[in-house]
Amino acid sequence: MTNVDDRDAQIELAFDIFPDLRELQGSRGQHLSGGEQQMLAIARAFIGDNDLLLIDEPNEGLAPSIAADVSESISELRGETTILLVSQSTNLVFDISDRIYAIEDGKIVFNGSPADAEEQNVVENVLTI
Repeated sequence: MTNVDDRDAQIELAFDIFPDLRELQGSRGQHLSGGEQQMLAIARAFIGDNDLLLIDEPNEGLAPSIAADVSESISELRGETTILLVSQSTNLVFDISDRIYAIEDGKIVFNGSPADAEEQNVVENVLTI
């Protein structure tokens, strides 16, 4: 079980990473924008004794400016916990990943670093239809 002091520190860290949420503290989730709801979901998952954070399409359906804020926030989480990110946003994937896996028809067709992916032109050669 998480210690109260640890939990308070985690909440403060979540507010540091998602500063917009501090201002919205006390608001009901249903009154938040899509981007704010996404940040809240990620922050809630981050608080606790989690060794791994699974994030699936965090920018899906968000306005570009909000998606950029969510991407930046995920990038800030990078050093705090292990993140398994599923995204079609190659910019986000290349910006925060240590390792990239490209999957086609349920099979891993590429496994390597972002530098390897750039060198092998994975986006054009593997991910483009």
